[in-house]
Amino acid sequence: MDVIEHVESPTEWVSPLVIVPKRNAEIRICVDMRRTTEAVKRSRHPILTVDEILQELNGAKVYSKIDLRMGFHQVELEPESRNITTFTTHVGLFRYKRLMFGISCAPEMYQQCINMALEGCVGQRNISDDIIVYGCTQEEHDERLKKVLDRCTKRD
Repeated sequence: MDVIEHVESPTEWVSPLVIVPKRNAEIRICVDMRRTTEAVKRSRHPILTVDEILQELNGAKVYSKIDLRMGFHQVELEPESRNITTFTTHVGLFRYKRLMFGISCAPEMYQQCINMALEGCVGQRNISDDIIVYGCTQEEHDERLKKVLDRCTKRD
């Protein structure tokens, strides 16, 4: 998917790796983005609450849930924004080419991209990387689902 790239030149932005234990006794290696998060200027992009979405679903009879695979990694970072995502490993410096978990602005950036991609598609709402498609009848639901899937395919 081409998510990270090697960094050849010096940079003032270097985040360390941290090991986070998982519930099943395995570990997850993460980038500690706390310093980077302090420097990021966040835009205000409102995200619907679960209650607001449930109210909109009132009356629908047919539902589908779509889980977008590796959602954040679908959003490419502008080249000039990549340096602040640099992290160090035992084999050198790397940086992200795509949106990553751990940076404070990622959820609203991702939400904004999804909203733009699905603009004009009625009968759908999303929370993070899940999209719910709904309709009052099977036919209405299926038409809406096809439109959402077409949009997702075009944006892939």
